[in-house]
Amino acid sequence: MTYEYIAYVSSGNVSSGNEVLRVTAEGEFIWNENADEMIASGDYSQYPALRHVLKALRQNERLQDMLYEQLGELTALRAEKQMRTRIEQLKEQPK
Repeated sequence: MTYEYIAYVSSGNVSSGNEVLRVTAEGEFIWNENADEMIASGDYSQYPALRHVLKALRQNERLQDMLYEQLGELTALRAEKQMRTRIEQLKEQPK
């Protein structure tokens, strides 16, 4: 996987949010030093389930491994879609 995935949690009037979790391309989960507090007090009005997902990930390393595996599959699917689109564009170009 070549992408990093970042989860943000909004708190109070901060609309952009603060980084609570970063998943590196190598599969390392890097949590903000205040992750527990951020998860507990975050604003989840746009994504109500996110609190529960982050809380479960924070407490369970097995879930982290499963998520990383799924992120890798999604990345591969995205790359395949981009490649197919590019091939179609190349086919349509006049020679």
